[in-house]
Amino acid sequence: MTDEAILAAAPDVILMMRNSGAANVTPAELFAMPSFSQTPAATGQRLIQMDGLYLLGFGPRTPLAARDLMAAIYPEAAIPSLKTAAAP
Repeated sequence: MTDEAILAAAPDVILMMRNSGAANVTPAELFAMPSFSQTPAATGQRLIQMDGLYLLGFGPRTPLAARDLMAAIYPEAAIPSLKTAAAP
């Protein structure tokens, strides 16, 4: 995305894939970049980093990943745990 597209999108939250093998970017580093510094996400320092395979693997963990993402985006919401085969 271009800087202009990021500013025009005005995201409330930035979602990034976490890389287990490399250093991950901190909110301070990300929101210091000119393209992100003027977004609503920067105002609230709202950066969510999740494992990419967990979110995009589309396997049996997909409902859990969707629930965890929703809980990260809306921390104030009372989101119930999902019942799984391992935890009835």
